[in-house]
Amino acid sequence: MTDGISRRTTFEKLRREGTRVRGPRLSLTYTPIDAPTTQVAFAIPRKVGGAVVRNRNRRRVRAALDERARAGRLRPGAYLVHVPRSLDDLDASALRAEVDDLLGALDARLFR
Repeated sequence: MTDGISRRTTFEKLRREGTRVRGPRLSLTYTPIDAPTTQVAFAIPRKVGGAVVRNRNRRRVRAALDERARAGRLRPGAYLVHVPRSLDDLDASALRAEVDDLLGALDARLFR
């Protein structure tokens, strides 16, 4: 399972030192931290929709990330997921594929 990010220093480290990868519908910023857990935060602007829509999008992406964490495919560290537009038109398998693509691109950038 993933935890939320609560420390300001973690957000600052993501902004300054984070590795960013972008996909067609999501972007992901990652930085290693001194904690054995995986921490995730979300940036979902109001233009995506009302609170119900934003929360639904957050839950769907978090579920996809939690699946990867349980499978051991999500490295410990801090992640910031940016959702610039609604994901309501994506089915679950397409969303999982996009998350997998982002994580693969992140691994490629980290281990060139």
